[in-house]
Amino acid sequence: MISFLKPNQIKSYVHHVTWSVENSAVAVEFILEQFKGPAGLDIDGIPLFKDDAAVNSHWATASKHLSCMQDND
Repeated sequence: MISFLKPNQIKSYVHHVTWSVENSAVAVEFILEQFKGPAGLDIDGIPLFKDDAAVNSHWATASKHLSCMQDND
């Protein structure tokens, strides 16, 4: 489908589906909270992440750079 679109149409489409930095942060934080519960375990009950503190530490660092990683223009 993208091959049939003109560049300005693609830019318009991407712009409309791109979330704000704040919305992206809220979504990531919601997902991280979900993975701290039963959703964060594999089928054998083993945690997918090392521990909550490690996830929180990584997100504290990564969240500062969310606006750099996300193209909002």
